[in-house]
Amino acid sequence: MLKKIITTGLAFIVVLNVFGQENKNKGRVDGFVPNGFVEMYMEGEKQTLLFPEDFRKEQPEIGSEFPSFAFVDINDDSITSEMLEGKIALLNFTFVGCSGCKMEQFTLEKITEMYADRDDIIFINFINSAPWRIKWYLNKFGEKGYISVPIDKETYKDYFHIVTAPTHMFLVDGIVKENISAPLWSEDSYKFITNFIDKIDQSTQP
Repeated sequence: MLKKIITTGLAFIVVLNVFGQENKNKGRVDGFVPNGFVEMYMEGEKQTLLFPEDFRKEQPEIGSEFPSFAFVDINDDSITSEMLEGKIALLNFTFVGCSGCKMEQFTLEKITEMYADRDDIIFINFINSAPWRIKWYLNKFGEKGYISVPIDKETYKDYFHIVTAPTHMFLVDGIVKENISAPLWSEDSYKFITNFIDKIDQSTQP
């Protein structure tokens, strides 16, 4: 039985139990594994291999321009791809009821609070759920500081090519720099996000 997958070239972490509703309380993320390898534990035997025929392979590639978009958020404000220009953008793809998405909320709240005064950083959550469900969720569990943008199933899967949640994309000036399909909830996840932003800041200093 496949118990765990952990990887990163993109600092990617997946624990399969996180995504199963029946096992949602059993899943945990242990940390980062360098160099883009996967560690698979099968009946106690560990196998190490490069990340495979990746279910993320249709998503925008690292170094590519993120697809253009024009939506309205749950407050009926216009949200377009032009808002990404000249900014660091952290995009989060989720849906209401995703256990991994709820699991990472505290970490993402810490991140948005930390950078709340930065006009050059934008946080957008594309949510494959009806607006009323999103508002219900936010009223019950609180907001994490992202702009909440409802999108339909076809846009989520066929346009953005997102097939698992949560998925994160980190952009600089509209260009994809990181692509992570896993809940970012651990201390390592927090450090990865802050280090990413710090590196961008350093690279733009005169």
